[in-house]
Amino acid sequence: MYSHWSVIVVGLALTHLGAIGSVLGGPIEGVRQFESEASTTFVREIRTEASGTIVKIYFQPGDFVREGERLAELDSDTQKFQMDLTRAQMEAEGAGQVAHGHLQQRQADLSHFQELFRKRQVNKYQVESAAGWVEWAKGQVEASTDQQTSFAIQNTFWTEQYRKRLIVSSCDGVISEMKVQLGQSIGIAAIAFTITNPKVACVSVVVPTSFVDSLAKNDFVTVLRAKSKFTQQARISEILPTPSADGSKRVLKLLIPSSELDTGSGPPTYSVYLKDELESVVPLSTPTPPRPSILE
Repeated sequence: MYSHWSVIVVGLALTHLGAIGSVLGGPIEGVRQFESEASTTFVREIRTEASGTIVKIYFQPGDFVREGERLAELDSDTQKFQMDLTRAQMEAEGAGQVAHGHLQQRQADLSHFQELFRKRQVNKYQVESAAGWVEWAKGQVEASTDQQTSFAIQNTFWTEQYRKRLIVSSCDGVISEMKVQLGQSIGIAAIAFTITNPKVACVSVVVPTSFVDSLAKNDFVTVLRAKSKFTQQARISEILPTPSADGSKRVLKLLIPSSELDTGSGPPTYSVYLKDELESVVPLSTPTPPRPSILE
């Protein structure tokens, strides 16, 4: 009777047994149901974030890679030089220490002249002159601080430019296709690698924007298979806009362990149950079987 899975997202007001009984036995009051598209095997294209020449390749088709691992590099001598230079300038404390030292000395001189003035040993002009030197020293400190801030901004810029020269995996999986080779010139946003993970399925469902407002990428929602006592965790991989003009809906993309999917009658669909004023996801049962590393 039940040949599909259900992704159950409920509020804290639903109890453990009551939630399961309601889902399997009929609708839950205040909860709306949305049908997903058929699931597909996880596939992700890794694109370049800059243009340049491929100078290093670290993996080949068939290799398993982890999220965050460096797959290849574009030429980056200029970016790395500027990044290292601005970091060295930012971390250099000599100019700042000299400026602060001058200020402390000028402040000490001013205090000394003020004391002498009270004893009528110096005139007012000498005190005002000492005060002027204090203001000059303060200006030097401010200039040094501004310079350090400028170096920090430049370093942030060049660090980001250098990062964009690195082609990095954004997920766990197996490299199924490589479209780059050493010495190749490549443009920005070009597909460099394709990564697949047969242990993970992708599911898309259109949901109200008000629900998405309470969720974010990498959040987990509970996945429950009909007639199963175990819950699974599906990770939100993307939240995308829909073509709707009023912006009232979003596309929620989920990653689900494919080892738990039906395989006898084609890719399954999912029912997503959403409760108003969502506050958290209620675990419907325990224990939860381990999930593939891509969902970690």
